[in-house]
Amino acid sequence: IPKEIDALYLMSLLDTEIYQKIIKNKAGGGAQPNISESELMSIEIPVPTIETRNEIVALYNKAQEEKKIKETQAQELLNSIDEYLLKELGINIINSEQKQFSFKVHISEMIGNKIDVKSNKNRENMKSSHIKEVLLKDIANIKKGQSITKDKIEYGNYPVIAGGQTSPYSSNVFNQEKNVITISSSGAYSGYVWYHDYEI
Repeated sequence: IPKEIDALYLMSLLDTEIYQKIIKNKAGGGAQPNISESELMSIEIPVPTIETRNEIVALYNKAQEEKKIKETQAQELLNSIDEYLLKELGINIINSEQKQFSFKVHISEMIGNKIDVKSNKNRENMKSSHIKEVLLKDIANIKKGQSITKDKIEYGNYPVIAGGQTSPYSSNVFNQEKNVITISSSGAYSGYVWYHDYEI
């Protein structure tokens, strides 16, 4: 990413609901959604002044911190419910580190609802009247990631980024420096945006 466009500014945009819809709309709605490099390159990115970009990044960071706090509070509440239920049901778990639970949820809660194509069809409605826009390909170096399988990995400290929302395993070597954004290209999480401030 060029120095004049900070990766965190790009992440702040690409992680918004609007840009997530744009990315998912480009990925299509088939049984195996996928998005190509050329489709990613055609996404238009507004380039306001550096002061405005810094304000956007600050707001994004603040929102992420508040999200973490709320998630922590929610987890603490869920944990207290676990403890209450176990106590009320008279269940004594000897090794709490090994307890495993399963939860039933609707698939729509996991991968989101169906994309409303009509609401995303007219990109002209989202154009700014006073801020210049550029194509993502003009401000970011976009390239497809390398494929690697679990059986060929020597385990280490560098997370391997696949198509999901978490890293499935780690490697002893990395091929991407920190300050990089990954976007899942196919599968249920096609279009998922992830910022890494560490080597991957």
